[in-house]
Amino acid sequence: VPTVEEYCAQYVAARLTPQTCLAYLHRAVRHALHDLARRCVALAAGSLHALWAGDTAGLPPATLCEVLAHPDLAVCCEAQVAGCVARYLAATQVEGEDAVRALCAHIRLMYLDNATLHALGQPGVLAAGRHGIFGVLGAGGGLAVQPPAAGVP
Repeated sequence: VPTVEEYCAQYVAARLTPQTCLAYLHRAVRHALHDLARRCVALAAGSLHALWAGDTAGLPPATLCEVLAHPDLAVCCEAQVAGCVARYLAATQVEGEDAVRALCAHIRLMYLDNATLHALGQPGVLAAGRHGIFGVLGAGGGLAVQPPAAGVP
């Protein structure tokens, strides 16, 4: 059976595209196809600028952390990373504050605009029952975040 699994993984790897990598990543993780999962992670990281709103729900938190920590991560702006993490946490039951903290730590807060920081600071934005990103990460790391003034983006 391992040879059949290896053949299937090679077949899929040869046909990976940015549009299919998240679906195949789910399957690779589910079936413990580590080499295929690594390829999917690399492709997802390099395409995150187009996939940030994709279906990451149900992936293990460590897998999403691998995508977000990949050296080839490509995003247009940090709001895409924040959006990816927020969507994941809204759709996936993550056990333990350490896993949530590890995901949120990939959001580089200094690159977010004030309105996005304020929104992330609201309770329940990153995960139901949580106290916003600053409650998860702890005291905002010294950042002073004010609500945006009316009419200011």
